[in-house]
Amino acid sequence: FVNFAVMKLSLLVLVAGIGQAAAQDDLEGQDDGGYVKQDGDILGDEEGLEDGDEEDMGAQPATKEDFLAMLTKRIDGDNDGKVTHGELVDHAMKKNKQDMTISTEEDLQEWDTNKDGKISWDELKAGMAVDEEDTSQEAQTEQDNMHRKFLAADGDSDGLLDKDELNHFFFPAGNEKVLKVDTENELRILDKDGDGKLTKEEFIGEFAADQDDAEAAAKAEAEFDQLDVNKDGFIDVHEFKDLHTGVHYVRHTMKEFLDLLDGNKDGHVTAEEAETHFDDATDHEAMHLWFSGNDEL
Repeated sequence: FVNFAVMKLSLLVLVAGIGQAAAQDDLEGQDDGGYVKQDGDILGDEEGLEDGDEEDMGAQPATKEDFLAMLTKRIDGDNDGKVTHGELVDHAMKKNKQDMTISTEEDLQEWDTNKDGKISWDELKAGMAVDEEDTSQEAQTEQDNMHRKFLAADGDSDGLLDKDELNHFFFPAGNEKVLKVDTENELRILDKDGDGKLTKEEFIGEFAADQDDAEAAAKAEAEFDQLDVNKDGFIDVHEFKDLHTGVHYVRHTMKEFLDLLDGNKDGHVTAEEAETHFDDATDHEAMHLWFSGNDEL
């Protein structure tokens, strides 16, 4: 099942635990660094990271000077001295893709038992510890969903996943076909009445069911309202993509972080503002989004 804790782990903290207190209209029209179309669809970066993107993206900055260097030299993509919301999102998504790629390479080496450089369906099931003896409906549904995702990721239809295809399996945001299948799989699990979309009750029931807490239910309801972009009272597959991939969370986290640093509230962060408000930002989750992960890069 999709849940806040799992998603938070997957999008770099690992990068997506869900929470958007900022209104959707605060985010509309902002550049999301090439990873999100204006209509909300994920743009997969099929060409991979650009030269230099892998250098030092994973190290935890120890000083204010290190942080300012990262902000001005890596996050400020157009070098205009002003960091935008889109640039913050772009950097976080690149960092996540980089860490996911490293993790995929490690899994490939470990799970590829016949050492052909690819992962078969059986090798994937073994690597992910699928219990073949579990005949429960839930287990069968999860395995069926996993197999659909495997087939979608198998771009050349050879029945095997190479490194890039395996990366798409684990990081669907980089491949529209896999993302569509994966999003539909997860939505189907939550969609109790089978109408292809989530009602507010279905959404709140999933994300607040284990928390007998009015505050948790209120937070889930606020989340629903933010995700329901067209305000029709449902979350459809299109709207669910941003939640499922963590883009929704990254947008909010970076908007919150920008507001924290943006002293004059002009929608940009300069080096001077970042230096002034650095101490207020050191424990913010955006720092973990950027600087956790592999420290050798």
